Amino acid sequence: MNNEKNSKLSIMIIPKTRKVKRFTLPNWLPKSILTTIIIISTFVFFTFNRKANINSNLQKDNMEQEKQINELQAKVQKLQKINEEKDLTVEELQQRNVELDGKVKEIEVKLEEIAKLKAQLENLASNK
Repeated sequence: MNNEKNSKLSIMIIPKTRKVKRFTLPNWLPKSILTTIIIISTFVFFTFNRKANINSNLQKDNMEQEKQINELQAKVQKLQKINEEKDLTVEELQQRNVELDGKVKEIEVKLEEIAKLKAQLENLASNK
């Protein structure tokens, strides 16, 4: 019986009415409550730590992706400038081609005139 009293924690509450109420708690209850609180606190800590790590990793990935996007946008702008320059070059070459085609036609007309004149000269030379 003496051993039973030592294994329990007793709390006495004395209200204003001076009536004494006695609550007897088992000795294992505070230890189990403390253990439960420690386990829950550890779980919460590791959960928030894991979330913080995941969030940090996502932010790093986001920053890397934004950097890649900016680099790709710069490359796109450079390629657009190159395409514009090529388009201008193509237009200039097409204009020169049209001009050369016109000159070729003029030369063909003159060659035809020369051939006609040559034929006329041969006719005149053969007639004499």
